[in-house]
Amino acid sequence: MNSPYAIIPIGILALVLYLTTYLLVRIGIIRISSHRQIWNILLLITFLVTASLGLILAIQVNYKIKIPITDKLLVWHVDFGIGMACIAIF
Repeated sequence: MNSPYAIIPIGILALVLYLTTYLLVRIGIIRISSHRQIWNILLLITFLVTASLGLILAIQVNYKIKIPITDKLLVWHVDFGIGMACIAIF
C-alpha cells in the first residue's frame, strides 16, 4: 500500500455529521435520546466491521491463507478503526 490512510477526511466527516445531529437536537427536530442512539449505533457498526475484518486478517496471517483482497481489507479495517475512534471521542 502506497497511499496514506484517510485520517483527516474521516475525522472531518465524523465531526460534520456529529455537529449536524447536534444542531438538529438544539433546534428541536430530534430528541437528545435519538441523537445518542444514532451515535451508539454508528459506534456499534464501526466496531463490528473493524472486529470482523481484524479477525479475517488474523486468520489470514496465522494460517497463511492467500486472500487476493487482503490489501483492501486492511485499508477498510484501518479506516473503520479511525471512524470508530472518532465516534468514541464524541
